[in-house]
Amino acid sequence: MKTVYESPYTTITFDQATQIQVQVWKNTKNFTDRLYQQEVSANANTALECKPKGLVSQATYFEYIVSTDLQIWTTEHFFLKLKKAGVKRYAVIIGTELFVQVSVEQTTDEAAGIEEIAIRYFDDLEKAKSWVGQA
Repeated sequence: MKTVYESPYTTITFDQATQIQVQVWKNTKNFTDRLYQQEVSANANTALECKPKGLVSQATYFEYIVSTDLQIWTTEHFFLKLKKAGVKRYAVIIGTELFVQVSVEQTTDEAAGIEEIAIRYFDDLEKAKSWVGQA
């Protein structure tokens, strides 16, 4: 795995051998809409550069509640870029905080209309990477 992007909020790695990109969310407790857009854009732009077949978002420690407007923005500025990059599978590892979990699920549900990308939720990184790697 090679680190292709890093900030105080997220680390993005890409494994050339498996063609899997992994985003690990870190400190999002004091996030803003602008920071969310910045970090999600970095993930999408990295996918456009690396062209992974699958992407894993480890959101176990993601603490930011994504508003309805940002959920729509995420579909338009993240998932459509993933489609353009050729991503076939997107796995999300979510934490146990209920409100954040619902927010993350609603955000990915907004992308359900993008049929080219299969989306699935996991509680384990290795299971998520295994599923994504089958694309």
